[in-house]
Amino acid sequence: MKFYPLLLISIVAFISSKTYADHAALSLDNGAPGPINTMSAATSPKGESTLSVFSQFISNNEISISDLERYATDDQDVHSTAHLLSISFNGAYAINDKLLIGFSLPYIERANLIETAHHDEANHQHEEDSDGEEEDHHGDETEEELVVSQGDISGIGDASFFAQYRFLSNTDANMHATFIFGIKTPTGKTNQRSNENELFEAEHQPGTGSWDPLFGLAYSKSWGHLAMHTNILYSISTDGSQDTNIGDFFNYNLALTYRFAKKTSTSHHQHDKEISDHLHHDKIESIPSKYWDIILELNGDWRDKVTVGNQIENHTGGNIVYLNPGFRFGLGQSWSANLSFGIPIVENLNGIQSEPNFRFLSGVNIAF
Repeated sequence: MKFYPLLLISIVAFISSKTYADHAALSLDNGAPGPINTMSAATSPKGESTLSVFSQFISNNEISISDLERYATDDQDVHSTAHLLSISFNGAYAINDKLLIGFSLPYIERANLIETAHHDEANHQHEEDSDGEEEDHHGDETEEELVVSQGDISGIGDASFFAQYRFLSNTDANMHATFIFGIKTPTGKTNQRSNENELFEAEHQPGTGSWDPLFGLAYSKSWGHLAMHTNILYSISTDGSQDTNIGDFFNYNLALTYRFAKKTSTSHHQHDKEISDHLHHDKIESIPSKYWDIILELNGDWRDKVTVGNQIENHTGGNIVYLNPGFRFGLGQSWSANLSFGIPIVENLNGIQSEPNFRFLSGVNIAF
């Protein structure tokens, strides 16, 4: 089946864009449905290529101005964002039936970044006020100084390159297992500036300025139209721009999928034991000309705290688990589109952060 490189690429796009979820998946080559956010373990047949566009929108609970002012007076470095949008452009090529390579290039947008003023700025303001400024004027300037509206951030993110190797394929049991490895490169923009022409902090920039290796495992098993998929992926963060390390990342997922379509045979020589074998494409069951998949997933993301030099940022990192129902519509092996809606059911964020309300994920995929 031609779609599976998209699974890998979208996960790598997620790592490079520093979001909590940005990856997609399609269908098993035996006709069983694949997930959207979880990674599948089935690879593509030799010589096949894929292209996709995948988007993620996360709406956040913004922190109120009054709360930000209170955190500022306590010397807490806290920021709030309205939403995050990421769009990734992905491609891959299967070198053989077990190994494929690919790339991903994301575009990142963060809206309405508001943060507490730096400690030295607040102290400077208090010193000015203590020198005899009027009380009303003092209140206005303190409000301006305690909370700073930085504006929106957007730009090209870090490109990622990866490989996926299928080390297990049991055709009798219809199960696959793959090993994933890759690297995120420092190609994204790291010089974006705020409304006040100040350089955004490295953790908010579209690019990180760092080289980050990643590795993981994926496992898939199917029972006709029903399938189960699970994967883990770990990214090691290195120091990047502004002497900042954005923190290691661990992604873990579980998905159940079901397809509403009848399978059709491509040959009267079909053997049940060869349903999942990429080496016998003239004997496997083909993808229907039209089909609908329903998908239910649990998607978990953990990220370590950001460090700037030797300073640990306490209001960064943490763990989030989303419950994601979704669906996919496909036309044979060449085209499909998917949509998923996620609700956070576990939110263990470090310190004070903008917590997510919900997220939408959508994608369009072409294979050739």
